[in-house]
Amino acid sequence: MASRPLVSQNLVSFFLLFSDSSMSGVVVVIVGCGNLGFRHFEGVFRSLDRVTIHLLDQNERAIEGIQNRVNQNFRSASQNQIFYWSNFESFIAAVTKIDITIVATTAFGRGELLAKLFESLDSNFWVLEKPLVTDLDGFNLIRCTAPENGVWVNYPRRICDWHISIKRLLEFKNQQMRVAVSSKNIGIACNATHFIDLVNFWTAEYPVKVDLSGLQPTWVRSKREGFFEVEGTLVINLSKGSVLQISTSSDFDEMQIELTDTCNDFICKIDETQNIAQFSDNTVINGNLPFQSSLTELIVKRITEGKDCGLTTLSTALECNLKLVASLEQHWMNYGPTGYSRKPLYT
Repeated sequence: MASRPLVSQNLVSFFLLFSDSSMSGVVVVIVGCGNLGFRHFEGVFRSLDRVTIHLLDQNERAIEGIQNRVNQNFRSASQNQIFYWSNFESFIAAVTKIDITIVATTAFGRGELLAKLFESLDSNFWVLEKPLVTDLDGFNLIRCTAPENGVWVNYPRRICDWHISIKRLLEFKNQQMRVAVSSKNIGIACNATHFIDLVNFWTAEYPVKVDLSGLQPTWVRSKREGFFEVEGTLVINLSKGSVLQISTSSDFDEMQIELTDTCNDFICKIDETQNIAQFSDNTVINGNLPFQSSLTELIVKRITEGKDCGLTTLSTALECNLKLVASLEQHWMNYGPTGYSRKPLYT
């Protein structure tokens, strides 16, 4: 971890960090100005009465695109200030103090980007998109340069009221679980860490073994141009005996999450398409996953009010991600398409 002065996790200190900026407004930087970056912008814009938002992307077309969307959707009078940057050096020379930095770029190459951001920006708090990174070199860069505190990864189910209610019922089970996630288009490389984090949220377990033998020995083009995905079944053994299985196939319908115990007795089924969770005792919990803009609004409000935002800490995310990143990188080197980067191209 970095040796420079670190932000305390003490919640009183959280509030004091913002007290001096109450007159000028909170300063938020969003790095990455694609669709996800815009959703974060919507949430930040709505979260506070006065906020300065810097939108940073080295792709000038992305800057132009988000500027057009902002102008079309946020024309009402506001005390908020918005700045657009496509030159990183100009940005760091002009912006010297930041309250919250949100990094919404693609995972490919994010290790190098985050190392540069951590070393260059004076930001009190950070929210990083997932998956964090696609290669071990990038993983180690993040681990060596990130502040020890005040950095979270945006796994949103942890702050979703519906999933919090589900977790409360699962805590009464207090047993090892088998968690089976199935979908016809889940995107295993891109989305597996969502479910590793979800099981960690339920059980506080970490991966100890990743089995890729059920994955197809090829990578296929994903919906996002220039990126790839892998299909089949991924099995992850966890530190207290639970098992996570993630499968994608055209034989499946919409995504289901089914929990059983080690004797294969049913515990719970979560259908995020129909917004319903059904338990073995016939308890039913209805809910939904809020839009990212609403979640970002909540996250920013909590941080600026001196509260724990509820997202996954970077240290937990790194421990949850390490074995999967290493395994998928090896699979890419063995079976990835020729003529592309040696680092896995998923996002």
